[in-house]
Amino acid sequence: MARLNRDGRKLKNTLEGVETFLNVTNTEFEMYFLGVVKKAPHDKERELKRMFRDIFEMKISNTSLAFKARTLIARYNTLKMKWLRTCKQIEEGTYRRQRFMADLNAKNRDQGQGPSAQTLREEIKALVRGDEVPEVQPVARRNARRGHEVGSDALFEQYQDVRRSLGQQGGADRKAMEARLQQRASEVKKKYGCKDVRFDIVEENGRSRVKVIPVT
Repeated sequence: MARLNRDGRKLKNTLEGVETFLNVTNTEFEMYFLGVVKKAPHDKERELKRMFRDIFEMKISNTSLAFKARTLIARYNTLKMKWLRTCKQIEEGTYRRQRFMADLNAKNRDQGQGPSAQTLREEIKALVRGDEVPEVQPVARRNARRGHEVGSDALFEQYQDVRRSLGQQGGADRKAMEARLQQRASEVKKKYGCKDVRFDIVEENGRSRVKVIPVT
């Protein structure tokens, strides 16, 4: 794979910052849905709307970065609809709180806060204008864990994003996917003696691929 030039690295870092901000916003919505906090993060949601409006208007020539941007936009749209739907259910009194706090705590451990919304918006606008953007190396997070657990919303959303990016139509069978991955996780645990197994679902060479990540 060809190395990114300086501008490409700047854009990559900015997209990663937006992804972190999206993850943080989703976690705060989950906390609101669970009743942990009383107010939904609509301020962050508005910031995301502005960010993705600008990202959508970008002309990205690098194929891998263009794919990352499209995937990020698709995931944002998926989460946005989930937030809207769940908030409406809460308002109507029809929402059932069936999520587990353990999964939410795992999300909080796995992600950092990342750059502020204002910083990200300024970087995006500068990239759109072609202005100079300081190159900042992402900070490594202590004990950061890769991949997602079987049964987590994040893994299924990743699966849906990849399907959409490949142009696959029709609804995804979550139960069937999780059953296959659970069986695979059991096989990996037995073979390698690891404590846990996490997964990433990515697009490679026009096909979806499941990456297995043993956790010792």
